[in-house]
Order: sequence, then structure tokens, then C-alpha cells
Amino acid sequence: MNKNIKKYSFIPQYNNNIAGWLSFSIFVSLFILVALECWNLVNICQSGISSASDFLWKWWTKWWSYFTVQSNFIVCIVGIMYWFKKDKNKFNYSAILFSTSYITITMLIYCAILFPSDAFAGNLLKWNAYSWIFNIFAHLIVPIESIIFFFFVFKNNNTNFKNKNYFSTLGYGMIYPWAFIVYAMIIPFLSNYSVYGQFTSLNPAVDNGGNLMLLFFILGAFLFFAFISLYFLYAKKQNEKK
Repeated sequence: MNKNIKKYSFIPQYNNNIAGWLSFSIFVSLFILVALECWNLVNICQSGISSASDFLWKWWTKWWSYFTVQSNFIVCIVGIMYWFKKDKNKFNYSAILFSTSYITITMLIYCAILFPSDAFAGNLLKWNAYSWIFNIFAHLIVPIESIIFFFFVFKNNNTNFKNKNYFSTLGYGMIYPWAFIVYAMIIPFLSNYSVYGQFTSLNPAVDNGGNLMLLFFILGAFLFFAFISLYFLYAKKQNEKK
């Protein structure tokens, strides 16, 4: 009887620790993100759509084009992969390092720049229930649980970072950030759209684009380099203790 219970238990034995439970909480977060996306899709439909292409464009520009959404889904997918990986020693722990770096920057930029600017401009008074739930969840809850997950994983597991090369790890980790930055730079020249307004537009005809893109590029590149490096050093230090 006990063997059958263990066999069909919802919580696998190899996840019966804090890191496993944290990965499960990230797993649950994915369903909340999907629910928020469905809520957003309903709002898009209610705003009026003229064609399938119009719907897809609004869905992309009002949801998937943002680094916040992409970084949240990345950490959730990594958390799910960890949850279902039975042999933790064979897990690609670089994925946790990269995804935690991305989501940390999401939280930092929002809390330090975007939220204060919205508050100063009085935009918070215009927020509806969806805006409050999404912003708190995607910019605070998921990032915090992801960062805690990172520290528990690298503190308590053999993550095989002793022989990792810093420059190759940094190079792989920067592939996605560079791709996003290049996309943000190009899209204003292909359409009348900029991901983050003036900050990501070099096209003067789109959101009064100009030199702010250079600031976004420098700040973004610095933050990605910094957090990937800091998390790498922590991971390597923890492995050297074992």
C-alpha cells in the first residue's frame, strides 16, 4: 500500500526538499501567467479587432514583446524542467543562472525606474485590476521566488560549476539579451511601434525616438553582464566548497 502511494504521489521523492518545492511554486506560477495572458486576450478582443493579423499584432505588442513577459516565462519553463528532472546532477544549471539573471533585471528596472515614473506621472490611478495583479505578480512575486530558488539550488546541490569557464558561460547567457536588444532597436524601423517608447526607439518618427536608445543599450548590456557575472561567481564559490 505504501509503495503504491509513493509511486503515484503528486510530489516525487526527488523533489522532496526546499529547492524542489520552490521549483513547484514556479511551476504553479506558469499557470497564473497563462491565466493572466487569457485575461489580456479577452481585453484585446473587447477593444475591437478587424482581422486575424490585427489580433496577432495586438497580442504581440500588448503581451509577448515585453521583456517582463518573456523573462517570466523563461524562469517558469526552467522551473518546470527542474521539477520533472529526476537526476538533478544531470540538470543544466546554467539555465537557472541565466533565467535568474534575466528576471532579476526585470524586477530591478521595474522597481527602480518604471514603477516610480508611473507613480510620479499619476498613471497608477488609471490601473485596473489586471494591471495591479500582473505588475505585482510578474515584477515582484515571480522574481523573488526565482532568486530564492537560485540560492537554494546552488547552495545545496552539486551543480558542476567547478570547471565552468566564465567567458563561455557569459557568452551563452548573453545570447538572449543581445537578441532582445537588437529586436528592440530594429522594430521601430519596421513598424510604428517601439517596445518601451523613447527608450527603445532610434527612429525619430516613432515615439520621438533618439538618443535614449543608447542609454537603454548601455544600461541593459551592463546589467546583463553584471548579474550573469555575479550569479556565476556565487555558483562557482558554492561548488568549490563541496
